[in-house]
Formats: sequence, structure tokens, C-alpha cells
Amino acid sequence: MRIVVFWDSISEWSWDYEKGGWVNRLKIDLWKKYWYNKMLMNYWVSAYTSNNIIKVFQPFFDGCSRREPWKEKESTVVIAIWINDCCIDTITNEPRVNKEQFRKNIKEIINICKSDNLIKKVVFIGNTNIDEKVVNNDERWDFLFFNSEIKKYNEIIKENCNKNNLDFIDLFWLMEDDDLEDWLHPNTKWHEKIFDRVRNFITD
Repeated sequence: MRIVVFWDSISEWSWDYEKGGWVNRLKIDLWKKYWYNKMLMNYWVSAYTSNNIIKVFQPFFDGCSRREPWKEKESTVVIAIWINDCCIDTITNEPRVNKEQFRKNIKEIINICKSDNLIKKVVFIGNTNIDEKVVNNDERWDFLFFNSEIKKYNEIIKENCNKNNLDFIDLFWLMEDDDLEDWLHPNTKWHEKIFDRVRNFITD
């Protein structure tokens, strides 16, 4: 069994100073429990949207199918890359990926997973809420983030997961102010919370 995680900067290790992020926590947990019976590989794509994932998703698995030790390994796919779709461009005042295109991208990703007979399980991780008043006044960001928009995109993911009997891990409104490192990205405490929720879906 291999576990493939597609993740963005929300899942990035930088602000978990204890164990390097929830993905790395999951890897450590798998090593302890299964040694190499379950292998985790991650595809980190900071600032990516679902438009970017569509371009790399199928080629990624095509490449894995031709390489050892991944060849012929059944896969669990975990996808946690969505918050960049719904952020608002300050120039166009439009989301980076509109809802109609986002819905199409989710369906295409699901169809790719269904068509690959080695992908046995798919887990979608929803977006987290953020402190929008602070992050939208931070000059580092070229985009605006609004919880109302984040929630709407979350509902699209959840809707498609329900239709296709796929696991959806809802993290929205679970993040508290002291879980954030910079009002957008999680700190050590929040990485631990995410790991605890994800682990139950992955290691059963």
C-alpha cells in the first residue's frame, strides 16, 4: 500500500517546529505502525489551485505506475489543496478559480481516481477557516481571503464527495485564533489537530 498526499502551504511543515507538519506526523506514525508495508509519498505544491492539480495529477500516477517501488502498489490518495482557488485577486476582484470551473476540476480529479484500478481510497480534506480581518490587512498577500467564500468552495467538495461515496474531512471552523502562525497558516498545535483527524481515515 502507498499513500499519496497532495498538499499546499496550509499543510506545509515550516510552522510545526516539533514534527514538521501534519503530513510528516502521518509519515512518522505509519513508520512506527507498519514499517514499510505502507509507504507515504507527498506532492507539495504551495500556491497551487485545482487548475494546476489537473495538469499534474494524471501524469503523476502514470509515472508512478512505471517505477519501482511504486509499480503495482495500491494507493490511498489524500488531497488537501483548495484554499488558493477561492482567494480573491485584488486586481480583478475575482476568485483565482471560479466556482463553475472548480466544480469541473473536482469532478475530473474524482474521475481520474475512479479510472485507476490501483487507487483504492480517496480522501478529500476541506479548507480551514482563517482570521480574515488580519490576513487581509497583511501586505504580504496579493489576494484576499474570506471565510464566506472558503465555506462555499468547501460545500462543493463535500457535495461531490457525498455523490461519489468518498471520504471528506471537514476542518472548517475548527481552527481557533491560537492555532494560527500568521493568521492563515497553522502552527504546531493545529498541525497536531489535523493529523489526529486525518490519521483515523488513513490507517483503518
